[in-house]
Amino acid sequence: MNINKLPYLNYPNPRLRRKNYQILNGIWDFAFIEKMEIPESFDKKIKVPFTYETEYSLINQQELHEYIAYRRKFKVDKANYLLHFEGVDYQTKVFIDRKEVYSHCGAYSPFVIPLSLDDGEHEFVVLVHDTYNKWQMRGKQRTRGENYECWYTQFTGIFQDVYLEKVGNNYFEKVLFSGDKNGLVTFDIDLKEKADVRISIFQKETLVDEFVLQGQKHYSGTRQEKNIELYSHENPCLYDVKLEIEKEDEVETYFGFRTIENKDGKLFINDKPLYLRMILNQGYYFKKGVTPEKDDVILDLSLIEKIGFNGIRIHQKQEVNLFYYIADNLGIYLWSEIPSCYEYSENMKEEVENEIPQIIEKNFNSPSIITYVIFNESWGIPEINTNEECQAFVNKIGAEVKKYDSTRLVILNDGWFQLTGTDILSLHEYEQNPTALANEYIDQENVLKDKIINHYGKAFASGNKYQGQPIILSEFGGASLKTSDGWGYGEKMQNISDYKKQLENIFAAVRKLDYLSGYCYTQLTDVEQETNGLFYADRQAKLPLEEMRKIILGE
Repeated sequence: MNINKLPYLNYPNPRLRRKNYQILNGIWDFAFIEKMEIPESFDKKIKVPFTYETEYSLINQQELHEYIAYRRKFKVDKANYLLHFEGVDYQTKVFIDRKEVYSHCGAYSPFVIPLSLDDGEHEFVVLVHDTYNKWQMRGKQRTRGENYECWYTQFTGIFQDVYLEKVGNNYFEKVLFSGDKNGLVTFDIDLKEKADVRISIFQKETLVDEFVLQGQKHYSGTRQEKNIELYSHENPCLYDVKLEIEKEDEVETYFGFRTIENKDGKLFINDKPLYLRMILNQGYYFKKGVTPEKDDVILDLSLIEKIGFNGIRIHQKQEVNLFYYIADNLGIYLWSEIPSCYEYSENMKEEVENEIPQIIEKNFNSPSIITYVIFNESWGIPEINTNEECQAFVNKIGAEVKKYDSTRLVILNDGWFQLTGTDILSLHEYEQNPTALANEYIDQENVLKDKIINHYGKAFASGNKYQGQPIILSEFGGASLKTSDGWGYGEKMQNISDYKKQLENIFAAVRKLDYLSGYCYTQLTDVEQETNGLFYADRQAKLPLEEMRKIILGE
């Protein structure tokens, strides 16, 4: 597939589209401030949506400023609008013409502000407060003034798109669609006010179904379709949906017919065995932090496809809308990971319970997402091995995720100290000796014993046990070159030849573990001080792409 020919690459949200929109990215006024109040002056310029810590922002200061302010003026016609913020870290207040209209907490959940604006020029101001608090959902952001281990420069304020959409007096507030292997379409739709809704479903521009929902504000139901084409990596077939409120609002989305299941110790998609060849991707971009531009997203996904992976573990981040749109069209399977907090407290619990449903709703329609990772390596839940209350909380969150979205699998604590209720037993192992790795993991029963084999933690937390789940080595590898600054796992390879041999041998060792349902190699690119990527931070390859592909596919 030629990614550049996809039709909606320039939309701010290709997964939920309105025809009348205005992207507000670009040069804004900016200021560092002392408190959450509009300053008298804005003495800097910033390029939104890059955060001030990045070179592309035009500011490029890495120290934490807890309070910052943005200002932009814009012209519109008299109408109703939806103002979208796709990502702002952390506490946000929005003012239109100096009047506060909205506040939001949380970095990884988007928010939308309904506005009724008069014709002419308007000013909006955004105030942001962010800290090093460990109970915030941080992901890979550091919690002190310098980088350490695998934690990197924080990002503060606006880091994803800002845009306006014009709507009528009534409009769609939520549009969720999914399809299963049997042709059952499930939908969940919210409107501002009661109205009839016309829904048209297309496959490759051919109308396959059309129906009208009548007279309600909320619609939740199903629709049976026949002669469907299933969605998979080999056949990423998407069905387009158009929804209309007559003379008021029209949106377009899409979904895929697919069912992901765990049974008999294996993964299945649409009743066919699935073996995942995944790459861990942290989504940091050279000089841009966590904010990619269109060409960056296209490049990353095309590289991943070219070298032979069929899946991506999006690690400790929520990606931009364009990333999911392209992955959906390529059929690249995604693990959607909830970014971690780093302390177990009431504030942390509230944060997790508040933000996860919003993240799920944002990404619900993307069929490429097949798994949610709720916690990683016990971050934020350090006592999960023995603390029953902590285990109960994690189980509760897992059950809530299943309630919000039963179409995907759920991993409760990726890496070690898993709980019985996890859908996948996912393990991390950074042993660099391929023979030692193969010998330690060749016997599945040895992996499941109540002992530590990866130097980090047992497969299951105390009081929990294996229930026949698929097993995936969801982190391994991490090899690095001596010519690179920074660190990787184990000793650095002396030269490219040694590096290539290490990759060949470590991938071959993992392929010998025939009980596995897949793996995830660490990682796609170097990230700041962690230099163990297959590519450098600027996306230059450490080996020719064809050689990488042969290693990954075992050719």
